[in-house]
Amino acid sequence: MVRDHGRKKKNDSITGVIAMLVVSLAIVFLFSLYLAAWRSHAIFASVLIVIILCVFVFAYALVRGLRLLNDKRRTETQAVGVTARLGRILDDSWNEIYVFHGDSYLFLQVNRGALANIGYSMEDMERLTAYDIKPDFSRESFIETVRPLRNGAESFLIFESRHQRKDGTIYPVEVRLQYLPDEDPPIFVAVINDITKQKESAQKIIELSESLERRVEERTAQLQKEAAHRLQVQERLRESESKTRQIVNSAMDGFVTINEIGTILSFNVAAEKLFGYSANEAIGKSVAILMPPEPAAKCKSYLEHHLETGHGNANVASREVIAKRKDGRTFLAELSVSDFQHNDTVTFVGIIRDITARKEDEYKLKGALQDLRNTQAELVQAEKMASLGGLVAGIAHEINTPLGIGVTAASHLDEQARETVRKFAVGELKKSDFQAFIDMAVHSTAIINANLRRASSLIRSFKQVAVDQSSEEKRTIRLLDYIDEILLSLQPQIKRTALEITLEGARDIEIETYPGVLSQIVTNLVMNSLLHAYDEGDEGHIEISATMDEKNVEISYSDDGKGMSEEVRTQVFEPFFTTRRNSGGSGLGMHILYNQIIRTLGGHVTCESAPAQGTRVVITIPRRLECEPQDAGEPQ
Repeated sequence: MVRDHGRKKKNDSITGVIAMLVVSLAIVFLFSLYLAAWRSHAIFASVLIVIILCVFVFAYALVRGLRLLNDKRRTETQAVGVTARLGRILDDSWNEIYVFHGDSYLFLQVNRGALANIGYSMEDMERLTAYDIKPDFSRESFIETVRPLRNGAESFLIFESRHQRKDGTIYPVEVRLQYLPDEDPPIFVAVINDITKQKESAQKIIELSESLERRVEERTAQLQKEAAHRLQVQERLRESESKTRQIVNSAMDGFVTINEIGTILSFNVAAEKLFGYSANEAIGKSVAILMPPEPAAKCKSYLEHHLETGHGNANVASREVIAKRKDGRTFLAELSVSDFQHNDTVTFVGIIRDITARKEDEYKLKGALQDLRNTQAELVQAEKMASLGGLVAGIAHEINTPLGIGVTAASHLDEQARETVRKFAVGELKKSDFQAFIDMAVHSTAIINANLRRASSLIRSFKQVAVDQSSEEKRTIRLLDYIDEILLSLQPQIKRTALEITLEGARDIEIETYPGVLSQIVTNLVMNSLLHAYDEGDEGHIEISATMDEKNVEISYSDDGKGMSEEVRTQVFEPFFTTRRNSGGSGLGMHILYNQIIRTLGGHVTCESAPAQGTRVVITIPRRLECEPQDAGEPQ
């Protein structure tokens, strides 16, 4: 538009200049000739003036023609621009637009949206006809379809069809077809909408409708069956009412029914024995006769609230209440209350059981159970202290060796140092004596350093393990490094055997746990293997491995010792079970291990064993504890 406007202004300027120039020259020339003619040849001058006027008229006509020609060209340019823009808009449209020959039906023009969807290039399309991409049409059926357009009976057609892409896939379309017979050559213009999603939605609606019809039919049949069933139930209900009365009267618990104002409606035989009233005495009286004043007032208040509001749920779980007999004595009872509505009236049903004897037994049982728990806790603590005491004795003996070697080396170094000082003081020190002293000093300090490091390592391991075993602090540890420290603290017991212990797994496994509990678990497993799996002098191999996943750590402990029979294996976690009662075994080690894994660490444990096949214990614990440890409680 800007370019056309500039060209228009330029053409108008040129035309105006030419016109002004011609007019100016004509006026000057006319005026000159007129003066000359006036003076000499008047007739000749007049003729010239006429000729000049004709030239002027011709020039004016020429300028006017040039303007009309420019206007025509400008109009044509604008029309071409509009046509080009319209063509670009149609070509860029994602609607499919096809133009095909009115006689041969070959495609003449296809927009980019159609080419993108159907998969053909424009060269491919020029070799195809309109019915080639419609698998539902032959040439004859297509000609018959467009006949109303060709004979003028219809100005346009709208119908649904299917198109086939180049890759063979078929999709549904809505076709809007128009025939333009005045074009050269005559053409058809088709605007196509891909209606795949509409078809899928329609199919889903049909399927839902069919499904709903099936459900309605099924529900109707079900309701008919239910109606027939209800008739049968009502008949059976009438037959069972008499049986129900007999059952209620033969029940061991008291059954009492009351209405909304608390009047007793029924009173079974067990209730007669329980409260001391006969049925005739109780029926028609207030339920308050069966309870002390305070519970009676609460019951009355509840019934009044229920009458006023119509709200209140009497269906409650069993609860303990105080009931009153006819002679005024009270007793502890278990009461269950429910209600049902019949013919706009509410009936409350109470089931009462005398639990006086049971409560006495419960009190006795709780006392005995508390005594058992206290005893068990004392035994567990004694077992822990015994384990810690053994650890102290073993570590003390183990530390004594490197300390003794260190003291001996230090004493020898001190003696040699004094002798060297003496020789130096009296002038008897030789170069060879000094060199020998230096060699001896280096060797002695190396011995002292190595043994002190050994003692320090033992003390550090003992300190950490001992503190962990005597406390219940939760912290994050590197699992295999900590098991190394536990095994180091057990070296006094392990080195007396011919057993080899290996530790496998990733060293970067970290867990948040109770290290003292873990220490006691590993200690119990190792000591059980030393005491039960091998005889004195036996060679063997114990393997401890650890793996982890996103949430848990699995610790596998296995030995190649004697193994256990199935009878022993099934009782291995039972409290006080031991195969070496006469050798001082308490039978609490594996029981403590089980409860610590299950309740304290929140994990689980399994034991696999067979005679002469060794034993394998698999422990699974969470990598991070999310709650505090539970009481060890009753044996699992």
